[in-house]
This record gives sequence, structure tokens and C-alpha cells, in this order.
Amino acid sequence: MNDGGYADSRLIQIADELGLDVDAFESCLDDGEYRDQVEASTAEAQDTGISSTPEFQINGRIVQWDGYEALAAEIEAELDGAD
Repeated sequence: MNDGGYADSRLIQIADELGLDVDAFESCLDDGEYRDQVEASTAEAQDTGISSTPEFQINGRIVQWDGYEALAAEIEAELDGAD
């Protein structure tokens, strides 16, 4: 996963642009303390059919991000069908 938009160098650049403590961010990134949790979460998402971000699952159906309004409409439609 250390490529493209998720390359460490890109994440560090984003942290800097956000005004985060870059040294602390890099230390946390290098520490790997949460690596197992992230990998388990990734595997769980892939097992349910989610293959990229942002994607959502609404009642077992994969919904790709097409903006907030579209996602809200998908959720509302699902809620209306639950009545």
C-alpha cells in the first residue's frame, strides 16, 4: 500500500500541509503499532466486496462515492424501503 496517494512521502506531505507535528506523524507511521488492525480492516472490506476508497456498503450493496448528495440519496432510498 506504500504507493501512489498512500506512499509514506505523500502522507507526510499531507500531514505537513495540515499543520500536524510531522516528526510525531512519521514516528507513528514507522512504529507499525496499528498495522495489524489496518490490515484486518482492509481484509474485511475486501471480503465484503469493497475494493477501493471511498466505497460504502449499504445493507450488503456496494455504493461507490459520487458525492455527498448521491450517498445521502442512496441511504434515504434504503431507509424508505425499510418501512
